[in-house]
Amino acid sequence: MTSRPATACCCRFFHPGALFYLGDVHASQGDTEFTGTAAETMATVRVKLDLVKGRRVPWMRIEKPASLVSVYRLPPLEVAVETATVNLMDWLIAEYGFTPTDAYCLVSTCPTSASTSTRCASSAS
Repeated sequence: MTSRPATACCCRFFHPGALFYLGDVHASQGDTEFTGTAAETMATVRVKLDLVKGRRVPWMRIEKPASLVSVYRLPPLEVAVETATVNLMDWLIAEYGFTPTDAYCLVSTCPTSASTSTRCASSAS
């Protein structure tokens, strides 16, 4: 996931005392780690963690200044993309006040990218 300042990532945790792990940083990588490698690099990473009790999200969500990203992981790929898209529409309805019709129209007609890898699929609006 490419992240910039002002990007919020909301993950779900179900285990008391769960720990947070942040993976390595890549200077360059294709649209997956198909070959099992990428161009590794050094980086300074600043992370602020907040525990929001009682908030339920269906899967990881990413809020960027100009977009929302719904992420889902489940083979086959078509199921992952469809589920991420439905989760995105539900998010727009529940937290941004969209009607179901407006959420459907926005997600159906605005530029959307489906980024795929062997591990996840996302739908962004």
